[in-house]
Amino acid sequence: MTAQPLPDGRAEVHFAVRDTGIGIPRDRMDRLFKSFSQVDSSVTRTHGGTGLGLAICKRLSELMGGRIWVESEPGKGSTFHFTILAQPTQAPPRPKPRHSESGLLGLRVLIVDDNATNRRILGAQARSWGMLPREAATPGEALDWVRRGDPFEVALLDYQMPDMDGIALAQELRRLRPAPALPLVLLSSIGRRAESMNASPGLFAACLTKPVKQSQLFDTLAEALHIPSDEPAPAAGATGAAARAATVRPIRILLVEDNAVNQKVALRILQKLGHSADVAGNGLEAINALERQPYDLVFMDVQMPEMDGLEAARIIRQRFQARPVRPRIVAMTAHALKGDRERCLEAGMDDYISKPVEAAHIAEALVRAAGQQAPQPPRDRGA
Repeated sequence: MTAQPLPDGRAEVHFAVRDTGIGIPRDRMDRLFKSFSQVDSSVTRTHGGTGLGLAICKRLSELMGGRIWVESEPGKGSTFHFTILAQPTQAPPRPKPRHSESGLLGLRVLIVDDNATNRRILGAQARSWGMLPREAATPGEALDWVRRGDPFEVALLDYQMPDMDGIALAQELRRLRPAPALPLVLLSSIGRRAESMNASPGLFAACLTKPVKQSQLFDTLAEALHIPSDEPAPAAGATGAAARAATVRPIRILLVEDNAVNQKVALRILQKLGHSADVAGNGLEAINALERQPYDLVFMDVQMPEMDGLEAARIIRQRFQARPVRPRIVAMTAHALKGDRERCLEAGMDDYISKPVEAAHIAEALVRAAGQQAPQPPRDRGA
């Protein structure tokens, strides 16, 4: 990023984003900034998207007095440039976290993971909040510290470790210290989260799916340690789909979405509604996850690489039809045009919500999945 001062007191700010990907052929570059136009328009294309992102970026940069363009060479990568005109101003105050960081200051956290990189990342995150991390490479090392009385307020345990997994380690730690004295948080890979919690109910204060987001880890530690939230309490007598969704019994949810930002948004909405989910990046990963364990509800994106949501839904309907608990599939698609809902339902999906997903739509889907109201899909916006 560079900034060039202008005579009128403003500055032209130039951003450049470079990748080392497959590049873009010259004869296809003219499609990039047009609405609903893509270099590869098939539903099973390698790279996801709806064809709106760059068109929106072009419009936004123009509204801010700038422009956008791309330089690319097939096989070597691309560089996207855009400029805007900006008025110098004071930096805004740093947003206040949901929980007070001072609540974690000075607390001792035990980190147990056989992977050195994971230990280093978790330790750095803990130190950034003023915590005092101690990292163990093996469960045996961690048990030795606890047996001799080393003080810890909370422990982060990896699930998959040689010799002793995270559940076995947690059981040993619980014999040494009760839950109020040492809350345990399990870090588990996709497909193992629900399995881990079901295998030992009440053993863990929380179970997080790796890779763990920093904000998610912060909130989990704060809640495990009963640090008060800085958010105001919800208004008394709250009604609507969100309130009903919070009363839905815990269900096993699989979120199938290839876009990391969309994953984060959907997981955050589910968390606020009192639910959690495992994540798969495409249809193939979703089928593999369902092979490992059953799910009650699958939120399925439609356009994904390797295997799209429509094909995944058809295979799930064929392969898992005989299971005692048949997963309910909710389509999530940016296509809100007439006929899109019918395509999803014909592929074997049970419900349909349009992107960008909203908390109310996810809450309604949860309520319908729990059978608390008739399973009528919400009307799509373009119908």
